[in-house]
Amino acid sequence: MRRALSFRAALVLLAAVALPRAAHAQPSAADADAGKAEEATPPVLASKVEAAYPEAARRERLEGAVGLELVVAKDGTVSDVKVTAPAGHGFDEAAAAAARGCRF
Repeated sequence: MRRALSFRAALVLLAAVALPRAAHAQPSAADADAGKAEEATPPVLASKVEAAYPEAARRERLEGAVGLELVVAKDGTVSDVKVTAPAGHGFDEAAAAAARGCRF
């Protein structure tokens, strides 16, 4: 059976945007005024980096899809990457490295 040469890094963007306080904490009046300026918004991809196709996987004509969970910092950089659905064969590392270069 022949497998196509394709590599998809399915980014599951579960953005953990830093909030000014814990969700269960009761804000004070001063916190309420300060918190109005800081609201969490979903990240929007501004620039992406293509994942390098692992050479060993290319030679073996393997394909893979990798699920990732990203933590996006307030400045739009990716501060943490977790592989949630590994593919092996070097795909996981390539996908994680590419995700670290993305900007939101």
